[in-house]
Amino acid sequence: MKLKLNKNFGDAPVILVNILLFHDSYEANFGDGLYPSDEQESPLDSSETHVFQKKGDMWHQVSNHCIQGLDGDYGVKLLKKLNQTDELQIVAKLCLNRIKKNVDVINTPPNMLTQPQFVCKVVDEMINCAWKQQAEEIISYIGGYNCKGIVNTYGKVLYPKSL
Repeated sequence: MKLKLNKNFGDAPVILVNILLFHDSYEANFGDGLYPSDEQESPLDSSETHVFQKKGDMWHQVSNHCIQGLDGDYGVKLLKKLNQTDELQIVAKLCLNRIKKNVDVINTPPNMLTQPQFVCKVVDEMINCAWKQQAEEIISYIGGYNCKGIVNTYGKVLYPKSL
């Protein structure tokens, strides 16, 4: 999975995720049978990379063949995969490093720091006081989207399925 953030001036970032979906080639001819998996379920399976865009609280398919349906529990698996983002933790660490370079968070009194600068100060002190594992755990809570569904290129909601 690959996350891509496009920033347009004055607009919210466009969040795109590339995700590899395996499918039964025969089923794919009918627009069905795609499933989110890192492994092939059958040696005859084919794969395609699909791009999804976060819009509000839904993931919208924006490329490749239109997914007509998700069988079994593949909808919930795909949603979970789309919502997970290790990249945001990396971005958070880069931001903490940038704050440390621009502001002396260690020697500045806590009440003189902005909220992000204060968080940087706490995490930095944890790392330097042999609490690195706890600091890494705090960073692990950053990230992840909370989208609630998946929509195909035609606007049909694939997950959750309507009753």
